[in-house]
Amino acid sequence: TSAIDDVAEQLVRDTHRVAEQAFRAGQYERAQAIVDAARQRFPTVAGVDKLEGIAKQTMPFLVEIYAGALLAEASNHVASGDLVLAREKLVAITNRYRSFSRFGVAQDTLRAISDRLAQYNEQAAQSQLDVGISNDLRLAFNEAEAAYRTVVNQYPGTVAAKEAERRLGTLAERRSDQSASALVAEALSMDMDSDYQAVLSRIEQLRRMF
Repeated sequence: TSAIDDVAEQLVRDTHRVAEQAFRAGQYERAQAIVDAARQRFPTVAGVDKLEGIAKQTMPFLVEIYAGALLAEASNHVASGDLVLAREKLVAITNRYRSFSRFGVAQDTLRAISDRLAQYNEQAAQSQLDVGISNDLRLAFNEAEAAYRTVVNQYPGTVAAKEAERRLGTLAERRSDQSASALVAEALSMDMDSDYQAVLSRIEQLRRMF
């Protein structure tokens, strides 16, 4: 066992030396990978704790590398008009890499993109709400309901979504009013003498509705 421990300790020392060489050469990702592998393989071997020093030195450089790559990807997505993907990359930076030297830039860009997406959502929601209102006015209640539910489900939190919810709440009443109007019109159009029973039937239907 002692011989095995000696070999393990020598491997850790060799790993430490290789990791340091990688760090000095600017190969920060490689240095971190070497440290991680050693800590995983030799967690209890004497000397493995010395690798923590390299890990701490490496981390700031890795933050710049990883966060910088995400910021570049976000910029590319903005240029191509894909604000949703750009926002995802920026959220990743703000959640993971608070020590990033350009953290403020990422934060400001995220705020601006979030504002633009909110505006787009409001516009899209309002457009769909207008479709619902148009159907509502021509008494196409099924189509109106479908449009209102689309607004509520796809654009939650928007002003239009609140209005769509309000309109959904009164839709059943308007449907009832339409049905009542149709029954009244039908009853009035009937001949009282020949369609007496039918008229009574329509009146009974109206009584149940109210």
